[in-house]
Amino acid sequence: MFHIRNLAIVWVAVFAGLVLASVTHGMAWAKVFGIDYLFHVGIYTLLAFLSVLLFRRFRTVIVPVSFMMAAALCFEILHSTVNGSTFEDVDYLLNNFGVFIGAVAASIMLRLHGDGLIKGEHIRKRAPDGHPYPWRKL
Repeated sequence: MFHIRNLAIVWVAVFAGLVLASVTHGMAWAKVFGIDYLFHVGIYTLLAFLSVLLFRRFRTVIVPVSFMMAAALCFEILHSTVNGSTFEDVDYLLNNFGVFIGAVAASIMLRLHGDGLIKGEHIRKRAPDGHPYPWRKL
């Protein structure tokens, strides 16, 4: 069971680390040993996983996944312009692969555990008039 505040703190810390990594030069040994590719997949898997859990009230993974895919593109462009390196398609594809893995994992966990997975936030399942999704009234 996760607490919503802790998830948000971890998400902000990981996102800040990603911003910092995007504006600094990478380490040469990371590319040699393939750790760079693991970093790309791992960081975006974690961010997408946390994003889907944090923004689950949208009842869809499209919003957090779209945000993470746009962020992946922005960070790759930022990394290439700040560091003077070239835009690498492989890095962007690995970022999106990580987003896909994280979104699927979070969706499976939410499907198995429901809203009982996260404490600290109460999602009203039904409106007072009994409609299951009050924001979708016609």
